[in-house]
Amino acid sequence: MKSLQYFGLSTILAILYGCGNDGSRNDAVTINDPMLPETSTLASSLFTISGPTTALQDSQFRLTLHTDTQLEAIRWQQLSGPTVSLQETTPGTVDVITPANNFDSQITIAASVSNDQGESLQQQITIQVQGYKLASIEDLTYQGAFRLDSATHGDSTASYSNGAIAYNPNNHSIFYVGHQYHQAIAEFPIPELVKQPSVEEDIRLLNTSYPSQDFVTILDKQPEGNPENLNRTTGIQFYNNHIYANYAVYYDAPGDTKDTSLVISGVDDLANLQVSSIYEMEGAVHSAGWISAMPQVWQDYFGYSHLAGYASNLAINSRSSIGPTAFLMNLQDWHSTDTDKIPTEALMDFGLRHQIHPERYNESGDNNLWTELSEAHHGFIVPGTYTYMVIGRSGGHHSGLGYKITQNNGHTCGGPCAYDSRDYYNYYWLFDMKDMIAVQQGVKQAYEIRPYDYGLLDTPYKNLQMAPEKVNLISGANYDAASNQLFVVLKGAGQLGHYDNPPVILVYQIGQ
Repeated sequence: MKSLQYFGLSTILAILYGCGNDGSRNDAVTINDPMLPETSTLASSLFTISGPTTALQDSQFRLTLHTDTQLEAIRWQQLSGPTVSLQETTPGTVDVITPANNFDSQITIAASVSNDQGESLQQQITIQVQGYKLASIEDLTYQGAFRLDSATHGDSTASYSNGAIAYNPNNHSIFYVGHQYHQAIAEFPIPELVKQPSVEEDIRLLNTSYPSQDFVTILDKQPEGNPENLNRTTGIQFYNNHIYANYAVYYDAPGDTKDTSLVISGVDDLANLQVSSIYEMEGAVHSAGWISAMPQVWQDYFGYSHLAGYASNLAINSRSSIGPTAFLMNLQDWHSTDTDKIPTEALMDFGLRHQIHPERYNESGDNNLWTELSEAHHGFIVPGTYTYMVIGRSGGHHSGLGYKITQNNGHTCGGPCAYDSRDYYNYYWLFDMKDMIAVQQGVKQAYEIRPYDYGLLDTPYKNLQMAPEKVNLISGANYDAASNQLFVVLKGAGQLGHYDNPPVILVYQIGQ
């Protein structure tokens, strides 16, 4: 039986038309009932219900009725779907509490209105409710791969790059940041994907993409002249015909770099692009890395459009999160002229005092979660689920780690490395968004979250064809919500000669 609420008003109610519901997508429909006489007050009035059209199970949201006329009474009621709770807040508004379910559903809520002439009308809104489900790594289905050309095009080359990548759905292409010394961006069309049997993997059979727009340097075009000498692109995202880019200083010993972010316009003509002023993202290098769009239901819930995150991928741990992060933020805030700071809200964050695992060097031999060699390169919410999926790389889980040691192959490391030169692999971590909701509600701390699943991500082309002892590791990734595809960069995997070092781009489909 559907729950029912009645809101009888002892005085005439005037509700202003045009109010909104912060952070939510609104549904607005004008009532026009042909059964009412043309002289009816209600027939000529505007009625809308604003509120989200998507919601999570076991959550609360608000619906508001807007009208330009005076009413005698309003009645809210549920017409269909799993039973919800309706609680009046103020005249004309109702809070809806959805039940805890592990399945998707649809609910319809109605507002019936009447005036002092005895006339009545009904307005309805339908909300899609997402049930509680978690994804698994098996939800990634490999589609195929392609290789980027290694030659110099414009200001840079795809060889020796750090892997920052963004999908452009307008052109079915990728924007890619080239050689680490240049930090330049080019656009590459996505050729036909090639999927080979694992026993026959041969990068020479992959289609090679050549840039449709040559590499163009960015940081030297920044209006303030890059005052903090940023030299590493930590993440890029294409959105509304702009590229949003995060940067850092690779070796920031004092840990005091504040500049992080800028907007690139005119990306259809990279040779004549425009670069914005530099902004400071709250969270600094903890947050200013990858950027991923949230599914609409999570945007409605949190009131933000995107997630940003990073990890201890760069030198100097004291400034970094020792584990992957998740920060709420709005890309629209990057265009604000009122402040040079981009506001964020931490859902998951770590540090030296609160690391995701206390043994970065795996002293006990039992740490298979996160070590000094671990890097996270992209995180996103898997649509239709409560899973925040993070992919990257790790090492030293089997042989342990040392600092400037001599490995089993005779190589002496310049920093941290695994004792076994082959003890490196691509990795994934899956987190439950319920835990992040608990952080926002103040029930948990952002450093208390742990993944419900993690481990080896077995990718194609994981060994270099020219040197099979070398492991090709993930250095970047980008998720596209529209196509539900994940683009993964394997650093240097496209090497064909002694001096080229371009990446191979793997493409995965997520879910069905």
